[in-house]
Amino acid sequence: MTWSQDINSRLELDSHADTMAFGKNSLLVSSDTKAEVSGFNDGLSTVTAEMGTVAIAYDCPNKHHTFILFFPQSLYFGDKMETTLGNPFQMRNHGVVVNDIPLQHIPPESRKPGDHCIIVDDHGLCIPLSLRGTMSGFTFRKPTADEINDTDEMNVTHVQMTGTATWEPYSSDFTATEDTAYADGPGSYEAPEDDERQVSQLQVRGQVSWDPMDIEKSQQESGNLEFHELSMAHTQEVIDLDSNLDGLEDDYYVFMPRSVLSSLTTESPNRVRC
Repeated sequence: MTWSQDINSRLELDSHADTMAFGKNSLLVSSDTKAEVSGFNDGLSTVTAEMGTVAIAYDCPNKHHTFILFFPQSLYFGDKMETTLGNPFQMRNHGVVVNDIPLQHIPPESRKPGDHCIIVDDHGLCIPLSLRGTMSGFTFRKPTADEINDTDEMNVTHVQMTGTATWEPYSSDFTATEDTAYADGPGSYEAPEDDERQVSQLQVRGQVSWDPMDIEKSQQESGNLEFHELSMAHTQEVIDLDSNLDGLEDDYYVFMPRSVLSSLTTESPNRVRC
């Protein structure tokens, strides 16, 4: 392992890590308490970790300047954990902008400066995120004692990335706030209707047969006797299901061409039977 690899580690965003969790090459500045930490699976054993303020150094390649990032209310594992896990929610809750959508998932015409970055505007901090596999993150190193003690910020800039209030990731306040915002907002997203094709949820079991005249029309329209387009609005008007479907083993989805469907009005006899 080279010297540069040894002093650098990676912070990766992980929304399932309910608290910032720091590993190798981070520095525990102060410890508030200890916490029992369990894995994603109840079968995994629990471990004890320090809970306090952790610092890392980010050397900005664009500004040629070092930012010392402080994360109060974070878990510290030290060398026991190779990769540091960053909780986007905990940072956002302190006002940090976390744009975690990769550029490849943003249309080129919609991309703008600050995409796929972590931003703290009032400190001039912008950390571009890179991908390792599907995980967004950035590289950092362990800060020196001089950098931590440079409170006048003569050579580095100190930036607080998370809040100092007791972090309670499962607080019902977050749920209530989100519910209120949802109620006051634009509402749920509704996908645009597809006027070209509507598919019924109706499932018909057994053999499906048509009146010979309709079969001929169907052949002309679609060339397929098994699948025909079906309008949801006419489902009950067109389909006459046998009430006794016991013993039928095969499943069929029924669709019908619009031209055929339009000819089957409420005055016409139902022509699909099981």
